[in-house]
Amino acid sequence: MAPTESQNFGVNMSSLEFARSVFGEEEDIGRSLTRGSIPGDMESVTLDSSTPWRLKDLELPPEPIMPLLIEAYFSRFHWYILLFHEPSFWNKTYKVYCQPTWRRRDLSDVVTVLIVAALGLQSVLQDSTWHGHNTFRIHHINHRQLLLDLVSEVRFHLIDLLANPRIEAVQVCTLLSCFYMFHSSPGLGWSTSGMAVRAAYALALHTKAPASQDRIAAQIRYRCWNHITVGDSFVTMIYGRPASVDAAFADLHELEHTDDLTIPPVLLDLTGFSECGDITSKVTFHQMKFRLYYIIRQALNRFRLLRPSQPNTNDDLVAISQEIKDVEASLAQWCQELPSLYNFEDWSLADRWAQLEYSLQNRPADIQEHAEIILLQAAMIQLLYDGAVILTHRPLLKYQVKPMRFSRSVIDSMQKSLDAVIGAALRISSFPVHKFEKHFVVSIVFHYLFMAGVILCIIPTSQPLTNTAQEAKAGVVRIIHASRAMAQHNRISRQTDKLLTELLKIAVQRETLAALDNTSVTGYHGDEAEPPLLDSEMSTTKDVPLEGPKELLQANTTTIYQPDLHREFNMDLPELLQSYHHTLDTGAARNELSDQSLLPSALLPLDPHSVFVSEQLDDIFGSLQSFYS
Repeated sequence: MAPTESQNFGVNMSSLEFARSVFGEEEDIGRSLTRGSIPGDMESVTLDSSTPWRLKDLELPPEPIMPLLIEAYFSRFHWYILLFHEPSFWNKTYKVYCQPTWRRRDLSDVVTVLIVAALGLQSVLQDSTWHGHNTFRIHHINHRQLLLDLVSEVRFHLIDLLANPRIEAVQVCTLLSCFYMFHSSPGLGWSTSGMAVRAAYALALHTKAPASQDRIAAQIRYRCWNHITVGDSFVTMIYGRPASVDAAFADLHELEHTDDLTIPPVLLDLTGFSECGDITSKVTFHQMKFRLYYIIRQALNRFRLLRPSQPNTNDDLVAISQEIKDVEASLAQWCQELPSLYNFEDWSLADRWAQLEYSLQNRPADIQEHAEIILLQAAMIQLLYDGAVILTHRPLLKYQVKPMRFSRSVIDSMQKSLDAVIGAALRISSFPVHKFEKHFVVSIVFHYLFMAGVILCIIPTSQPLTNTAQEAKAGVVRIIHASRAMAQHNRISRQTDKLLTELLKIAVQRETLAALDNTSVTGYHGDEAEPPLLDSEMSTTKDVPLEGPKELLQANTTTIYQPDLHREFNMDLPELLQSYHHTLDTGAARNELSDQSLLPSALLPLDPHSVFVSEQLDDIFGSLQSFYS
């Protein structure tokens, strides 16, 4: 049952609650007649909790299977999306699941176990090294069929779960949304995400927990609400639709350290961790992630409230520039407060990761797993930050600028935004995505890789045949190679490969045209007639091959930068970290445009006759929904 909210802000008060507040609750206005029946009544519908209850279609797998899947969930999903307290889950929820018979009151716990198992199974489905596959073979269980059966059973009971919501309703809807969004139906992913928000509001999770509530239960409540705000911000970005969480109630709860977030002391004594200060809890990662998403949400709200005129004017772009500066200030403060333990750039310095790997030799497997998770969390923090930088500066790049005179301040702001997103996109292009292959979060990683790839495809057209353009194309090819490496196992990686490959071809063609149209190129004389191309010559210029970086870069008249992209993708993490740090260094030395007044022409829309562009413009600037069509 939802706790009574300590604050009422007008719209929070239903008509029935207003009547009670006016006439006095002691009158108990029609309580016996209205209990749970009038819309807005806070009382839950009375259900017979002792009624026998069972699953509809799912045949329970043998005993060893479910614990294996739950274990997979907590090792491959829970470290990023924090919804449960792991010891409590095993002691209470799974204990209920193991009972021989169930009552109606057990529905929430049992359905929660089913969706957790489904997400755990999804995480290990394509991992041939997972130790549980042998158990599946022994019991002749089809992985994919079990996954479908688990999700189908959860769907069947979803309405009953929401009829009398508990915290489990929020957790189940959230996890079901994650499954649909990345692995099944993004339309249902959007809808079930909204159901999680409604269930959270019904339980008043946006308010402080009652003083009488158990501390662990209160922390679970806070974890769920904080993720509701994070998840809502994420789906707002990728679907390009309004947020579901009211900005007035989007404040975060302060999380406390609990036993399930403890970093093993033996790990903190190892070389590499001992230099990271006195952080002893993984709660720091979640706090920093929540705060970063809070900044993202504020940025989305700021840009949503702007109402630029048509066509855009200098005043419109000046207002956007000011909003960008304000968000930049918040991001800068966040960076200053990011601890070294979760600073991915710091891990690339002085061979810290290599030293840690040496220290981890002959250590127990659980200690090595804890170390790996912390490094993955640090990498994700950097990825989210770079994504926030792109999102912050994207409004100035998004607008299809018409031919007009711009003030110097607007041109400078557009140049700064372009430089900022180039740096962030190049860092993302060097992201060690293969290290996340066994984790559920890899689908989120590919969302950011796609975002970065689109930004990098803009550069060859705006700065043709420059060092920056070569770096950008090399970055896109890195992303394409990373996507192709996982294309058989991940649908978003397949779509990322497909879309960026097509977009890169268009970008290279436009770069060539832009370079040829520039009459200032040395040796060019417009009045000199060129002999017609032979048929054999024409056949070699129709398309740009993508088999490797060498062929791609040869499409340009000048070859400046030819990294070994296959080698970069197959590097171990220490080498990738060094490559990542090198990207940080070289990004600052990027050439500026020789003529800043040319910048708006780089932002004109792509060829409207391109089938690819006409179908994917929404995707390019923030919506992934058509990925799955």
